[in-house]
Amino acid sequence: MLVKRFHTPGEREAAHYAHLHAHGAPIPDLYLAETDATGREILFLEFLEAIVDLDPMAGFLSNAVNFGKFLTAAARLNAIRPSQAYASILRPRNLGGTWEEARGSLTALVQLAAAGSLGDAVRRTVSEMAPGSLVALSHRLEARLAEMPVGLVHNDHDSANTGLRRATGELLIFDLEFVGIGPRFTDVAGALGETDAEQPRCLPRSA
Repeated sequence: MLVKRFHTPGEREAAHYAHLHAHGAPIPDLYLAETDATGREILFLEFLEAIVDLDPMAGFLSNAVNFGKFLTAAARLNAIRPSQAYASILRPRNLGGTWEEARGSLTALVQLAAAGSLGDAVRRTVSEMAPGSLVALSHRLEARLAEMPVGLVHNDHDSANTGLRRATGELLIFDLEFVGIGPRFTDVAGALGETDAEQPRCLPRSA
């Protein structure tokens, strides 16, 4: 088994494991949860076979079978409709609000770039844009994010947080500390968001 102890006191993952297991989520079995004398959570978990790869995501993206397992695991987790008890402990993730908070930094970035403080290449790029276009695009993005459908998300669905069940080869997701409610695209955005030219895959992005 895998024994995991957190660095800081307080509840971290045990409640997520209990609720998600009851909902049939693709996660390892939790055998036991304890708390040490300092209040740190200790989990005794099913041991999974690691994805052995220097760059696990690159390996997943180039292998149609593993990439399919990776996306399927995310879809199974995202499809879960939390019970009222579980929903009460889930934190919402407001990406629109996060983007809004970054608006001032984006405005300052544009101003610095236009003044040449970030180098000639960035200054030329900004000068070719319509005045205020980046900030205007940011505002439109905030509005779109606010309208996106939300659901259960892992919030850190990366191949480094997956492993294979020894008996079946099923791909399971671990590191559940940040599971919450957020835009449904969150867990696959990293693997599917970039264009085919920027991120080669075993299948075209559209497929």
